[in-house]
Amino acid sequence: ENTTLLSKIGSHFLFFRKRYIMTMLGFLQGEEKDNKGRYLFDYWEADNQWLEETYDYIQWMFPLDVRSFHHPFVAPALKNDEIEIAKHDESIQNNMIMSFQRILEFYGLRLNEVENKIEKNDSFQERSKVWLVVKNHNHLRLTRIIKSMRLLGLETYAEMLLDFLIELVSEVDCFTKTTRSIWMELKIKK
Repeated sequence: ENTTLLSKIGSHFLFFRKRYIMTMLGFLQGEEKDNKGRYLFDYWEADNQWLEETYDYIQWMFPLDVRSFHHPFVAPALKNDEIEIAKHDESIQNNMIMSFQRILEFYGLRLNEVENKIEKNDSFQERSKVWLVVKNHNHLRLTRIIKSMRLLGLETYAEMLLDFLIELVSEVDCFTKTTRSIWMELKIKK
């Protein structure tokens, strides 16, 4: 009787695990919704105010292999098998780059693919007022973005953003010692 119960629990676990994998990967492919019923393209089309004031999308847009410390139940952490699938899925890779470009726009930045670097765009002066302030939550978001892009095989993009931020640290005094240390550590760990 216990064996039957355990096998039922095990099969339910496998069903939900499989469903979760499909949901996270399906979301990154742009085919399935997040836990609030939004598609990835909804994030891309959202205005900057929504991106600033909404705290539960960044974990889906830039997933990690660990749960968010501040929002642990917003999105699941990626498992190794999902990471490997995502690294080799062309639609996920393209969508991650689209998400990256959208979030750069939010920060007043742009991707210069000719020179392989991130640079300020025409809206940087205005947009920087939102995030270039002391102890801003966007500093954590930027760290997540770098880690997510690396995790999903898009190291070049992560390095471009990290290089930009490390240079910015020398120009602007709004980043905490912890944030600066994390970014320097990420640079060293490549």
